[in-house]
Amino acid sequence: MGEKIASGRARVIDSVAHLSEFQPGEVLVADSTTPDWEPVMKTAAAIITNRVGAPATRRSSRVNSCSCVVGTATQRQRSRPARS
Repeated sequence: MGEKIASGRARVIDSVAHLSEFQPGEVLVADSTTPDWEPVMKTAAAIITNRVGAPATRRSSRVNSCSCVVGTATQRQRSRPARS
């Protein structure tokens, strides 16, 4: 659905409680997102979620022109977390 390519360190975020760990320019990797995640998604180089039907993710992708992949099913398990 697009031709944009993004790169950055993958940051696996398991819950809203861990959003403060995310750094601008990283690739956000999560099971799913909600509107609470919007401030972080605005600074992401790309967004990857396991579940299809993440309207907040798609909206943020359109508004911020970042790459977005939804419905990967296993990407979260395959991504290596960023190290500080």
